[in-house]
Amino acid sequence: MDERAFWVGTYTGDAGGGAGVYRVRRRADGSLADVRLAAKAVSPSYLAVHPGGRVVYAVREEDAGGVAAFEVAGDGLREIGGGTRARCRATCR
Repeated sequence: MDERAFWVGTYTGDAGGGAGVYRVRRRADGSLADVRLAAKAVSPSYLAVHPGGRVVYAVREEDAGGVAAFEVAGDGLREIGGGTRARCRATCR
């Protein structure tokens, strides 16, 4: 198994103990290491990586939820654009 880094979304505030999107590294033996906050965001619960690998999209599950886009910047993420707002609640559904 190769080492690989990946992104993890979390619930923030009253919904959970996260702070945004985290970067995690999976070691060759399958263990996890280097868990670090890559970008602060409000409840980015569902993530999708663009096929090019340089942009991460996150569904923001909040009252006026929507989708945020982040550019990969080294080991972190930098929000790009202003994001979009959903026209309904339960943005992940």
